[in-house]
Amino acid sequence: MSKPAATTKNTNFIELKSDEQFRNILKEHKFIAIDFTATWCGPCKAIGPVFQKLSESHPSVIFLKVDVDEFNKIAQEYKVTAMPTFLFLEVGKEPETLVGANKAQLESQLVALSKKATAAAAAAEKPAAAAAGSDSAAAEKPAATADKPDAAK
Repeated sequence: MSKPAATTKNTNFIELKSDEQFRNILKEHKFIAIDFTATWCGPCKAIGPVFQKLSESHPSVIFLKVDVDEFNKIAQEYKVTAMPTFLFLEVGKEPETLVGANKAQLESQLVALSKKATAAAAAAEKPAAAAAGSDSAAAEKPAATADKPDAAK
C-alpha cells in the first residue's frame, strides 16, 4: 500500500490559543491579518476556509483566527461588533477593517497588505546586502593593487 502524500503545515496561519500568544504575535510580526470569528456565525463558517487558503499565497503576512467568544477582551479592544470582522495590521499604522464575508474585498486587502510586507522585507534585506557587498569590495581592493606593484612606477 502506498502512503498518503505528506502535507506541509502552513506556518503563517495561526488559531489563537491564549492572550499571551496574541501579545507575542503582535510583538514579533509587522504585518498581520486577523479573522475575528464565532462558531455560531454562518458567514464566518463560509469565509473562514477562504481566509485560511489565502494564507498559503501570502507567506509574508501572519494570518490569525480569533474566536470572539473565547477572546472577547481582544475583540473589544479592537471594537469588533459584528462577525466576521477582518483587521489588517501594519506596525505603526491604524488597522484597516473589513466587516462581513466579502471574498473579493478580503482578497484585495490581503494582496495590498502582502505587497507592503514583501516590500518591507526587501528593503530590510538591501542594507544588509549592500553592507556585505561593500565589505567584500573593500577587501578586494588591496589585493587588486597588490597584484600590480609595478603599475605605479
